[in-house]
Amino acid sequence: MNQASSIFTSKNLFLLFLIVMVALSRFLPLPPNFSAVGALALFGGFLWKDQKWALLVPVVIMMVSDLFLGLHVMMTLVYLSFAATVLIGQKIKKNHWLSVAGGAFLSSALFFVVTNLGVWWMTDMYASSVQGLVNCFVAAVPFFKNTLASQLLFSAVLFGGYAFTRNWSSVSSATATTR
Repeated sequence: MNQASSIFTSKNLFLLFLIVMVALSRFLPLPPNFSAVGALALFGGFLWKDQKWALLVPVVIMMVSDLFLGLHVMMTLVYLSFAATVLIGQKIKKNHWLSVAGGAFLSSALFFVVTNLGVWWMTDMYASSVQGLVNCFVAAVPFFKNTLASQLLFSAVLFGGYAFTRNWSSVSSATATTR
């Protein structure tokens, strides 16, 4: 098998398709914090053996799209949260719905805590007190709902699509060898 044919495997084409779709989804008029990028970070941590790709892909998608959508003070914390989500994805050993849902919930909670601590600490939106911190987290609950819903939905699509593609690829290979 030459290098060109090893690049254009069904797995690689599927991954490229996912990356492009996730990147384009950043430009859709979705509710705040409803994004596929976190699910891609979780999936990348699970899938890619070379973790630099798992870390780079979601962060580069965010950086490039943020250039068009707008830069903000919280970018570093958002990117770090996605890097931590990759690490959570590495802990998913089997593509099972319960493991994926647990990873999606944990990464959503992590994103919520990290970014809202950042909003409280790095902006003047809330008082620098315990009450200000509580107010910040209470105000952020609707955003957490969106984060969790999108993380569960897009994780189901990515992990489920991957399982479907693997099964379809196996069936196609078996069918091709029996003909």
